[in-house]
Amino acid sequence: MTARALTPAETAWRAELETLFARCPSKRLGMYTVGDKSLYLYDRPMAIKWDAQYRGPTLDASDQHTRDGSALGAISTGPIQIDSCAG
Repeated sequence: MTARALTPAETAWRAELETLFARCPSKRLGMYTVGDKSLYLYDRPMAIKWDAQYRGPTLDASDQHTRDGSALGAISTGPIQIDSCAG
């Protein structure tokens, strides 16, 4: 079974989205998903510093970014489901 190729409109949308991400005005931002309809933003340098200082049991992304204070909010992806494939 093979997925259908993207339509021209879907291909244009994907290119637009990639261009938008490439225009991010900062190297500070990171993103993660927990398998819902949101992309969650966090402060990467803050999370890295916290992890280096308090290295301990691995937390899931939401718990870590809440605990270390690096959480910056979420971006709704509207009707698009984002699956988390972390294992």
